Amino acid sequence: MAIQLITAPTIEPVTYQQVIDHLRINSFDEAIDESSIEYIDNLISAVRRLTEDYLNRALITQTWEYYLNEFPDVNYIVLPKPPLQSITSICIITEDEPETIDPIYYLVDTASFRGKLVLNADQSWPTQILYEMNPIHITFVCGYGDLAEDVPAGIRHAILLQVGDLYDNREDYREAKLSKTSEKLLWPYRVFC
Repeated sequence: MAIQLITAPTIEPVTYQQVIDHLRINSFDEAIDESSIEYIDNLISAVRRLTEDYLNRALITQTWEYYLNEFPDVNYIVLPKPPLQSITSICIITEDEPETIDPIYYLVDTASFRGKLVLNADQSWPTQILYEMNPIHITFVCGYGDLAEDVPAGIRHAILLQVGDLYDNREDYREAKLSKTSEKLLWPYRVFC
């Protein structure tokens, strides 16, 4: 089982301006130049990825590919990185060539806490001999939505706090981990795999 990012989010859950306002930095401050803007933007991206890893979630809409070595014994597959928005395709690699599974054979459960791919009642998983390594490819779209406002406010606030902490302590080497305050704000949204 493996997972790979295909399409990254096009925006971040918080903006540069929100960080500046949170840090109470005067936008006319001479210390804020192009390199500072780039530094803060990089902090926002890094903290978003750190937050997603901690939560085991996707925040802003993104596309992933999930690889499995075999089909499960049950009639569903739970997908990582909730919330699930949609499944783009399911492809199996056999000894012959790739085959895409027609969407009429399965349902997509986006309402559950962790989204699922569920076989229709009269269907079963393919029985062909599969390629030895990662023969099942499920491409899916996940995240709270396309807009920063789609991400719950508690998560966005935790990101602002963490960006602020890293900005204020940028000369201080630290292990890449969230502050206790950020963790407490994020705890209700965490998914345990």
